[in-house]
Amino acid sequence: MYSKCNAISDAFLVFSSSSSNCELNVFVYNAIIVGFIFNDMPNLALRVYEKMRMSGVMMDEFTFPCVVKAFSSCGDVVGFKIVHGLVLKCGVDHDLFVGSAIVHGYLISWLMADAQKVFDEMPDRDVVLWNAMINGYAQIGEFHNALECLQRLRIAVCNALIDMHGKCKSFLDGLDIFELMPIKDIYSWNSIIGVHQQYGDHEGTLKLFQRMLRDGVFFRPDIVTVTTVLPACSHLAALRHGKEIHGYMITKGSGKDDDDTYINNAVMDMYDKCGSMREAQLVFDHMTIKDPASWNIMIMGYAMHRFGHEALNVFVMQI
Repeated sequence: MYSKCNAISDAFLVFSSSSSNCELNVFVYNAIIVGFIFNDMPNLALRVYEKMRMSGVMMDEFTFPCVVKAFSSCGDVVGFKIVHGLVLKCGVDHDLFVGSAIVHGYLISWLMADAQKVFDEMPDRDVVLWNAMINGYAQIGEFHNALECLQRLRIAVCNALIDMHGKCKSFLDGLDIFELMPIKDIYSWNSIIGVHQQYGDHEGTLKLFQRMLRDGVFFRPDIVTVTTVLPACSHLAALRHGKEIHGYMITKGSGKDDDDTYINNAVMDMYDKCGSMREAQLVFDHMTIKDPASWNIMIMGYAMHRFGHEALNVFVMQI
């Protein structure tokens, strides 16, 4: 309250008296740091930040944006980068507000490459952050990068609209947006393929996948694409298409790494439902890591096709 009423000295008196009467926690530190930032006193905010660190109080996702802003306002790039390292160490770099503060900090320091790297690694971005990146490139005369960023923003908006129309059961509206997009990325294709599969248009799903392979020269299907398309093969009992997708995965190196358990499970499930247990067993045998779903898929597949003895063998192997 004192901070927002421009009575920062009174706020600091309360803070100082609190430090002598009780143990300060992260909420108290956050309040006084925000107060100094709000009253344009970044140097004092950094002093409190140093005291906070010396006291062993852990920062949270509310502390970092304020500290980043304080370092940026003081022009202390070295201190700012140290805080960025702490953000990565604490695992809060994917938080929208923390990530946005770091991007803005790099932009203020004219470090566009660092800003772009953090921006690209963020799972979520709001329109304010997109505008900041576009303005950042424009201010340093890199108009090509500014236009490229603007184009990426347009694609992201269209992708969100496709997803929204899919969830609102406006299947055709989502398809219209997709077809009108002059440039599409992997998320555009995954969104429209997912909408088709969601509404049971399995043939349309497979046609879109084939079109994606033909038109998407700058990217290739990822784990989301494959695990969305394979159930369409299962519903249509389209073993040939399923084998083609599996073959494509093998040629592109997918399904070989330890973290590809999910995609291998999808392949096994497709073979199970298409009645090709031999191929399902081959995939299962070549998996380096199997999760409970992997075992369940094989057991249910054998049971579904009345191979009771084989189903029991897999069950015994599991336990």
